[in-house]
Amino acid sequence: MSVPARTAPNGVGVLTFITTPTFFTIYLEQVPGVTGFEVEVNNTMDDTNSTVYAVPDSVVNSLYVSVVLNRLPNTNYSVRVRASQVALSDYSETQSPYGAAQFVTTDMISVFASINLTMQTFAADANNDATLRATIESELLSAYQTRSEKVVNVNVINLEVGTSQCHHELIVSDQSVPPSTAGLDLTMVNSTLYSDSIVRYRGKIEFVVLSVIHRYVRSFCFFLFSC
Repeated sequence: MSVPARTAPNGVGVLTFITTPTFFTIYLEQVPGVTGFEVEVNNTMDDTNSTVYAVPDSVVNSLYVSVVLNRLPNTNYSVRVRASQVALSDYSETQSPYGAAQFVTTDMISVFASINLTMQTFAADANNDATLRATIESELLSAYQTRSEKVVNVNVINLEVGTSQCHHELIVSDQSVPPSTAGLDLTMVNSTLYSDSIVRYRGKIEFVVLSVIHRYVRSFCFFLFSC
């Protein structure tokens, strides 16, 4: 009596992505019997720059979840996945090929800024005034875009009551870390309307966020696969 040969899946799908500016998380299709995957990540701007990740590994990748680190912001990547191990038996790419490529774009990066809007003095309810916030965001976006087309959005964070100081976030399409903030001093646009313009990239915040997300991913996987 012949024994049917063990077969491996013909490619593995990606269920969803969670993105940040400098890394993204891949949730893999759950395939019965598969005990290992290979995830190929390719920067679509450079088709020769492919990286293959083993899943799971001992660093950040758990079974069915792959955290791909050290990516560029606002950049397109293609992702292919294959089953590299079934029931603890290894399979080559010929035996178990990659599935169809899926595409993901990392988030644009945030830059934090503060400026004095010299013609304003913010009242006690200023932060609850949606019309005022929207007006300031539109004004600042126009001003920043005269300095750099890479500024694509402005979000007001806080208006200092009793002063003219506005703390805000810039969303920039820069593909480098840290992003260039040269020339974003709005006093160079209009020194009558703007003073004390400060623009800073606070990269260390991302490492805190990264740590939190890693803990979340591991907790999520434990919950999901222990149910």
